[in-house]
Amino acid sequence: MSDPLALIIEDDSYISEVFAKAFRKEGFAVEIIEDGTLAQQRLAEVTPAAIALDLHLPGMSGVELFRHMRADARFARTYIAIVTGDPYLANTLRREAEAVYIKPIGYIEMRDLAARIKQKSSL
Repeated sequence: MSDPLALIIEDDSYISEVFAKAFRKEGFAVEIIEDGTLAQQRLAEVTPAAIALDLHLPGMSGVELFRHMRADARFARTYIAIVTGDPYLANTLRREAEAVYIKPIGYIEMRDLAARIKQKSSL
């Protein structure tokens, strides 16, 4: 059985590497995507178990990407965690996302999130 896929959709390479390390520690296969348009293209090909989504991305905004995923039944079981430095914008999506984190957020918080997602998906 292959590891569940987590997408880190984040344009800050340092942050995305920290998040990727945390998800890998919990047994996820990880892909990092730094552009909203590229993320949309990849999401046409895969249905990840988890997504850590920044809202301010080049290309397509994270908000628009989030709306596309919520409108697509393929992502009904995908755990989408919004991770942003914009608390106002995050608050507008709080009821629709599984989790909302306001940056700065570190390795331990992401590792704990990954562990909860992994546990929930294996029930």
